[in-house]
Amino acid sequence: MKLIFTKSFLTKLFFCLFFIFSFNSKLIAGETGPGPGAKYPKRYKTGKVYVLSIGIDEYFGFKLGNCKNDAKEFINIIKDDFIKHGGNDSLIISYLLLDSIATKENILKALNDIISKAKPEDFFFFNFAGVSSELLDSSGLNDVYFYPYLNYDLKWGKSPDFFTTKDKISLTEFRNLADFIIAKQQLMLSEAGFTPNFQKLFIKSMIESSPTISDLTHRNRVLLLPRKVVYEGIKCDNKFNTYGPIMYYLNRLSVSNQVNLFDLFSD
Repeated sequence: MKLIFTKSFLTKLFFCLFFIFSFNSKLIAGETGPGPGAKYPKRYKTGKVYVLSIGIDEYFGFKLGNCKNDAKEFINIIKDDFIKHGGNDSLIISYLLLDSIATKENILKALNDIISKAKPEDFFFFNFAGVSSELLDSSGLNDVYFYPYLNYDLKWGKSPDFFTTKDKISLTEFRNLADFIIAKQQLMLSEAGFTPNFQKLFIKSMIESSPTISDLTHRNRVLLLPRKVVYEGIKCDNKFNTYGPIMYYLNRLSVSNQVNLFDLFSD
């Protein structure tokens, strides 16, 4: 698999500082994008697209502002890009979990449902927009934990419950489930990193730990992650926006036909 980026794409992504990482791939930069108004080849007539997109703004005790917008826009971008590539939107199975629906139980239920249905020729897209934190697991090792919707007040770092792993989803737990999703093409996006180590730990967690498993699955995983801690209310193109910076530029680039997410899986 090759990753193909236009110079314009790389320039704009650098502006808001996010990182793209892919396994089993080669990175090629050049004037290879389709350009505005281009017609895409009809590649994806078979295979389904499974999308799990989570957005939590309404935590007890504090609120965020962009997470639900990001979760909805992620699905919209995937639908638009898939159709541009000749795919049928009836092949898209989306799981949109917002606020109080985005409990740990419902997130794990959605992942297990995808595990039971996905096939090798399918695609799996994942997005988590909300709170995460770096915590110590039961073995005393650092891991990143996603905070699902919780029905009690975490008091934004002032409650002991904020720093415990109870009711949260670790990257290790997510990776263990994602490994059972046999779709060969997978993309994972999150701007929920509240610690400088978020990117490093995410990448470390999602890399195939076993060369044998990697050889058997031939799985391509693309990670879209922030280089730094992402705060809300930042400016892109000299104006405040209602998305995280990665989602903002994915929206801009998809609408202008400069980039299609499915090109990341081009042979």
